[in-house]
Amino acid sequence: MERFQKKMGDCTYDFINDSVEERLSNPSTLESNDFVGLFLKEIKTTKDPSSCFYGDIGKQNLVGTLVDIFVASTETCSTTLSWMFLYLALNSEKQEELIKEIDRVLGRDTPKLEDASRMPYAEAVIMETMRLASVVPMNLFHCALQDTKLDDSQGNLNVS
Repeated sequence: MERFQKKMGDCTYDFINDSVEERLSNPSTLESNDFVGLFLKEIKTTKDPSSCFYGDIGKQNLVGTLVDIFVASTETCSTTLSWMFLYLALNSEKQEELIKEIDRVLGRDTPKLEDASRMPYAEAVIMETMRLASVVPMNLFHCALQDTKLDDSQGNLNVS
């Protein structure tokens, strides 16, 4: 686990771990239907020690998953926006069309999630950017939390 923490960054890991600990200590967690709440419900109710949700292993799996999501989404969003701004700078007519839609739908209002369904051109620009650009060229690096033996036709492989 120490190797994983160092690779992901102590600050991010600590923040997410503290958030999970806080949610674990809250009895209303079992009533929550978001991703973390459902995962924590499984951790609290799983009795099978071989389950990936069991006890401390379950908590480590949740924290690791949340760190992956946090790091991956930050990088993906940043890279997508960089490519989108480049494509729009090179295609002024597309940029103008996007600005018209934003002005028509939002005006000077702060954008809200509900506004997305009324902005098909903006969605198309984002989707086209993701189609054209290399948003995640190297993907995330992962590591095993423990050694695992895999059996293949030529013998045992030790993965660590």
